Amino acid sequence: MSRQGGVYSFGFANIDRIEVLSATVLRIKLKNYDSFFPFFLNAVHIVPAKFIERGIDSLPVIGSGPFRLRSFSPEHIELEANQDYFLGRPFLDGVIVDIYPNQRTCLSKLIAGDADLIILTGMFDYDVFENIQEFEAGQFLMETQYWVLLNVRRPLLKNSGIRKSLLAAMSGIDVFSKNNSADGSVLYHKDDFSSLSEMDNLKKAIKSLNEEGWRDSDGDFFLDKNGQVFRVNFLIAADDEVSQRVVKQIKDNLEQVGISVEYEAVPSYKDLIAKGFINRDYDLMLISSNVRSGMPQQYLFWHSSLIDKGGNSGGYNNPEVDRLLDEIRYNPNPEVRKKAEKDLAIALKDDPPGVPLFVKETPVLVNKEFVGFSDDPFEFFSSFRNVRIRERSD
Repeated sequence: MSRQGGVYSFGFANIDRIEVLSATVLRIKLKNYDSFFPFFLNAVHIVPAKFIERGIDSLPVIGSGPFRLRSFSPEHIELEANQDYFLGRPFLDGVIVDIYPNQRTCLSKLIAGDADLIILTGMFDYDVFENIQEFEAGQFLMETQYWVLLNVRRPLLKNSGIRKSLLAAMSGIDVFSKNNSADGSVLYHKDDFSSLSEMDNLKKAIKSLNEEGWRDSDGDFFLDKNGQVFRVNFLIAADDEVSQRVVKQIKDNLEQVGISVEYEAVPSYKDLIAKGFINRDYDLMLISSNVRSGMPQQYLFWHSSLIDKGGNSGGYNNPEVDRLLDEIRYNPNPEVRKKAEKDLAIALKDDPPGVPLFVKETPVLVNKEFVGFSDDPFEFFSSFRNVRIRERSD
């Protein structure tokens, strides 16, 4: 697994051997305890080696879930019941997935009765749904953490004092009325900023930047130092409605403290990955990640051993953070890991590699005619095997 060099290949370097116990059971022996290993297993897809060797574009659709792929196009997917599913045939004969260009079209289809389930990935207003009696709202598919990744490779961002100033300037930005506080959802605690007003945080940022030698020497309202204007490039994905709204607030905040901001919107999140994570062509990048990815994802983003190896695109290098991440990953004692997580939060606050913004919940609207969906986000799609048309007894 690890020899292919994929993003999560480092997660499988700890495998000692794999034993085949039967046609359906494998035993994986690890060299050392690894609390992240279940995450890595969930993050990869198992396919025959011959397809991997031909390249990713040749990968077939392989799976053992409750439904099998019947047909596929970029706009339309049809699934049919897997008669041989090991937990039993699902109740539904099939599932049809239509992919629309935006959320407005999805809502139009919903209101017209042409959809039984939609996932709201963009901005939303629950007041609209109160008038759609046939659907039930409020079930959350996942929580997504939005944050700004700082490219520490850039000379301007190597200074931790500068990065702390950016943290203060962007603190409190939220396009939703409800701010986050889900356990494990933030990269580090924002206690230093949570008690301050947005204006006080901006003043704190300006003072910190002045102490680093950045001042408006020519009266153009932008900070400069040794003839260089404090200017940053911001990378976002154009197909993310939330990012589009957030970057405007960030630009306004940064310009209030005297930082010139130019932002580039690449067409899709896939393009963002290519330009930001692979080519590392950015100063600041607005990204989102699943809250439940938690510590394994922080290891991928911050551990210095992964610089230029598919992870840590910002080039962040902090020996204490490395040590704490290794403690969290490899120490079998849960109390030791818990303390290391708290210490990690402090270390990342003192030397920030990014700026946490907020957590966005992704709700699902489901036709009340159907029951059986799981409340667990990780089990939501696999629970389709239990979905059925509501009976009067339900």
